[in-house]
Amino acid sequence: LPDANKEQTLNQLAGAAFGAAGQRCMALSVVVLVGAAGEWIDEIKAKAETLVISAGKHDKDLGPLISPAAKARVEHLIATGVEEGASLILDGRGISVEGFEQGNFVGPTIFDNVTSEMQIYQQEIFGPVLCIMRADSLDEAIELLNVKSKANIKGDVVVGKLGVEPGASFTATCSMKGSIKNINEAKNEPK
Repeated sequence: LPDANKEQTLNQLAGAAFGAAGQRCMALSVVVLVGAAGEWIDEIKAKAETLVISAGKHDKDLGPLISPAAKARVEHLIATGVEEGASLILDGRGISVEGFEQGNFVGPTIFDNVTSEMQIYQQEIFGPVLCIMRADSLDEAIELLNVKSKANIKGDVVVGKLGVEPGASFTATCSMKGSIKNINEAKNEPK
């Protein structure tokens, strides 16, 4: 949401999408930018471009994918995203790490203008690929996920305080696959 702490949100997006080279079950592969947050594309790309890819020495940001087959799958999905019309704004293919030229490296990759019909939305990529979708409002974002959700979004949409200014609270309700969840039930109560 546009009222989120921008720098903190950019850091969290980079970590969630690209940490562990995107090879974790809780990796973020799709983000819905709401309202003016859709203007953050250049900053998301710039943050991703600062990440260092290495073979795991000296605690760098991204290591290799687990196997040559995993690399081939991720690169195939990137190519498919381009073929299906998504805007590739950062391409992580073709990465070479000195001393490990034959390694399974894929750098941060970012797509914009992703739709729910695309394979990069429907499949769990399990690599450092972030797909960006946009919505004009929180209600539209929830509707986008509720109506058009495929394999990439499983279960209930649960949103915490992301995008809400400190001290603010709101409650919204959404349904997904027949279940109801309250979004951001946080209240400004002393602890």
